[in-house]
Order: sequence, then structure tokens, then C-alpha cells
Amino acid sequence: MFALIDTDRVCRRENSYYFADLLEDLKPNVGALLEPFDASIWLSFLSVAGLCACFLLMTSYLRARRLLRESGRVFDICAVLFEQGARLPGHGGIRAVFAMWIVFAFLCGLFYNAAFKTSLMNADHGTNYRTLGQLELDGRDALGGPEAVKEYLNDSENEVLLGLYQRYEIIAADKIIERLLDHAVTVALSKMQIDNVARGLMREPDINLYYIEEPIVTFPLLLYLKKGHPFVSHLQRLAINNAATGAMDYANFSEYALDPPYSSSSYIGLNQFVVAVYVLLIGLSAAGLVLLSEIYHSARKKKKIEAEAAKQLSDTKER
Repeated sequence: MFALIDTDRVCRRENSYYFADLLEDLKPNVGALLEPFDASIWLSFLSVAGLCACFLLMTSYLRARRLLRESGRVFDICAVLFEQGARLPGHGGIRAVFAMWIVFAFLCGLFYNAAFKTSLMNADHGTNYRTLGQLELDGRDALGGPEAVKEYLNDSENEVLLGLYQRYEIIAADKIIERLLDHAVTVALSKMQIDNVARGLMREPDINLYYIEEPIVTFPLLLYLKKGHPFVSHLQRLAINNAATGAMDYANFSEYALDPPYSSSSYIGLNQFVVAVYVLLIGLSAAGLVLLSEIYHSARKKKKIEAEAAKQLSDTKER
């Protein structure tokens, strides 16, 4: 459990409040495996898998009837599906189907891993509260913070800010030392240390940080991950250093500040990935139609050749 603590106020102000991270209380379960993608994407995945299975069975059947030659070997196709590095089939329609599948498998793994790690680092409270009144009507007891926070939230409709307020437990100042000694809280960050990180991130394009004046500025890692930014290694290193030492290593912060800024807006987000899955389904369907068309014409050509051969044979016998 993290505690985001303004250590300068612990001894001086008894009415200060501090935030403790509740993530350790949220144990991952089977549902967390499905969380990164919504139902429409999972249904699309099943449809894609079904299409590829049908193509595989079709090629096996056509291979048995000798409508496909060496280029349609089923073992090659199976190896490609399981990414074993086998060569792609030479048959045009089959090649298109399984080339698209390989690209899809790569993108799926990339986006799912990123989304799954992000979902584990962000608490899911089920409801996105938009105003302080909604929080109060829902009977949440996390409203014991300073009036400054309440007033700020009451005028705000920012989901990220309200999500942060839901995620963190408010701890009174006289309980902080006790929680630290009981090891219920493992990390303590002062306001100055968090401000250092915030100033560095504010230089990044498309990164919005919100400063709550009274309790403390929030640790920006959550906001960073909310945007789906893949370059989180520097922030992860900062978090690990804090977990190990309880203090910010300014040298590491300077090293992060010197790195080139990457904008999360320049990378494909999950919303675009949904479109990519739909495009994949359309492409696989089109490739399937191409495959069926080629098989149909191959079958007609084979029958025509057989008919011509039979006619020539009958003509030869008549002579």
C-alpha cells in the first residue's frame, strides 16, 4: 500500500488528511483477465478464431480431394497459426488469410499486455462519479477530507481527478505515524518530492496534472498510465526507488528529464484497436471470399480438363 504523504505537515497540523493507495486490497481475479477489452472485442476475437478454424478445416478437406496442391499443406498452416516460423503457403487466398492472422496475433499480444498491466495498476470502482454530490448519494465514506478538496471536486467534472479521489483512502494526520510503524503503509513521499516529478511531467505534451492544494499533489504515475503511454519504464524506476528508500533520488529524476519526450497521443490507443479488430474481420472475410473464388475456379478448371480428357479418350476409341 502506498501513502502519498506531505511529511512536512505530519507534526504541525492535526487536521491534515493524507491519501493511502488501496490497490493492494484489490486482488486480481479471473475477471481481470477480461477487463482490458470490452465484450465486442472478445466477440470479434472469437469470430476471427472461428474463421481461421473454418479456413483450416476447408484446406484440409480440399487437400484430401486434391483441389489444393503442395501450397495448401495443413501442417504449414498449423505452424503459422502457432507462430512456429514455418513458411506461408503459396496459395494466394490462404496466404492472405494467415498473413493477416500473424499481424493480428502480434497486435493483439502487444495491446492486451499493455492494457492488462494498466488495468492492474488502476483501481476499478465500477462507477464513474462526475460530481461530489454523486459520491455523497452513493454513501461513500471517503468524504472526510479537507473542505478545500470538497470545494474543488464540487466544481470539477474531471473523471480522472474523481477517480483518484475514489482510489485513495483518506488518513488523518494522527494515524499516519501509527500506520507507518505497523507497516500498513510502505512508502512515504513528501510534497516537495512529488512536485519534482510533477514539474518534469508537465513538460510532456498532452499530459494534464491536477494539483489539489490542501492534502497533497497526487503521484502522476496513474495519470500517465491512464493515457495508455507505453514508455513507463522511467516512472516505474522512480516508483521502485521510492519503494526501496522512501525518498526521491534526484539523480534518477534528472536522468528522466533528459530523455526525449514521448507523447502518448502519437500511439494507437484501445479505441483505435477496436477499429483494427473490425478491419481484421472484414479483411479475413474478404480473404475468405478470394479463397473460395479461387477454389471454385480451380474446381471448374479441373472439371473442364477432365471433361476434355474424357472426350479425347472417347474420340480416340471411336477411331
